[in-house]
Amino acid sequence: MKKSLYIVHTPFQCMMAIEIKMRFDSNDGDLFISADFKGSNRVASKIHELEIFSNVLIFNENPNTIKRILDFSPFGKVHEKIRNDYSKVYICISNVSGDLETVSVSKQQGNAKIIGFIEGYSSYLVDLDTEWKGLSVRHKIYNEINSKIFHEQYINKFDFYIAFYKSLFPKQPAWPVLEMQNIDVQKDTELRTNMFKAFDYEYVEIKQKYIFMEECFSEDLGNNNDIQIVEHISNIVGKENIIIKRHPRNKENRFAKLGYFTMEQQSVPWEIFALDSRNNNHILISFSSGAALNYNFLTTSSMKSILIYRVFRDTHFHDIDSDLGNWLNSFAKIYCKNVLIPENVDQLQNLLSTL
Repeated sequence: MKKSLYIVHTPFQCMMAIEIKMRFDSNDGDLFISADFKGSNRVASKIHELEIFSNVLIFNENPNTIKRILDFSPFGKVHEKIRNDYSKVYICISNVSGDLETVSVSKQQGNAKIIGFIEGYSSYLVDLDTEWKGLSVRHKIYNEINSKIFHEQYINKFDFYIAFYKSLFPKQPAWPVLEMQNIDVQKDTELRTNMFKAFDYEYVEIKQKYIFMEECFSEDLGNNNDIQIVEHISNIVGKENIIIKRHPRNKENRFAKLGYFTMEQQSVPWEIFALDSRNNNHILISFSSGAALNYNFLTTSSMKSILIYRVFRDTHFHDIDSDLGNWLNSFAKIYCKNVLIPENVDQLQNLLSTL
């Protein structure tokens, strides 16, 4: 019997795979989880216990070698496995380059449907037509594999997408889009419970009303003055009323050294917290963190987010007039009850004082 294959690289993608499998896919399914994200082995074990997928397996990524592509452990040669077993292959749009070998092999056989799915807002900004075509020119691994296995220039289509709002694509996809519905934090009990179990989530009361979502700029780009900005915000709301949600890629707990409360549950995605309606009374503050936005896609949470990238223009690397800035404005219009973008310090102070 033909099955479905899901390939995921991040916690959010794991959540998407669970929801897609439970909502749309009646096939037996296998889930391949990248070992690259923190706690992946534990998450794989927990998802396996849920019995949503027939097999849940970890694979080690090494995108710079031909070995990773041809010996996709633990299944051996991935092209043989897909040829024999799978009628559907689900991959995240953000990982289209990394999973190209799987897509191409499946398409070569002519029977496997290739289904792309969204990973938060970054996926909407990927120009897939350019991405597909550019790979055959710039990707050495692709060229090597192409000559040995694929025998075609590039694969230029998905069978369809799974997304949340088709209108949020700056360039409308050339392929059909199936729009995903939110997980209702009150009604979708089984799906919500499975998400909690997958990430071993247990409710712990967060006493602070305001949660600053640390981003990875300090780790990736050096200082972006976020400490000074948190101090400015704490002067308005009170230091005792703000807690820092640390970014999992930031190794140093910079804010704890300054006496701020910090959240240490780094292996639990924020979207899992948002599925728990007991967390709805918090106000998230962020430059433009995906964690402060993506929960709106997955859940019906009424949690509020304040994006401050327009207020502190000199301290954030995003150009407010860039494609991302335009996209964030579109996003805020759709989720206008939850997402607020102040233009200046006065507007920010007013929001912090009234919400």
